Amino acid sequence: MMKHLLPLLIFYSMTLTGCYKSKIADDTPKCMEKVIKQLNKREGCAIAGESGVLEYLFQNETVYVVYGDDCFMEGKQTIYDQECNIIGQILTQYGGDPLVRGEGFSNAIFVREVWEK
Repeated sequence: MMKHLLPLLIFYSMTLTGCYKSKIADDTPKCMEKVIKQLNKREGCAIAGESGVLEYLFQNETVYVVYGDDCFMEGKQTIYDQECNIIGQILTQYGGDPLVRGEGFSNAIFVREVWEK
């Protein structure tokens, strides 16, 4: 009886302790997968539902907005290009339309959610 309970206990302990791997959307660049894996490792500051990656079309390029990546600056979002170069930041607590490469980011077109913790 006990040997039948052990696998069940292991399964429940993994589920309750957070051994859950959020799925990363298909066709995500490898460098962005690395950014996501680093973000997923953070404890305490990047908590469930408060960190993730969104994909946009901006200036005819795919860009990624990473939110919840800074433990000390709530509301900061970092914008990356497809090669994972930082091309801008959004500070949501200040409002307005942030300029990225000389254009307001409000012109970006939302494509999909790539990942969320």
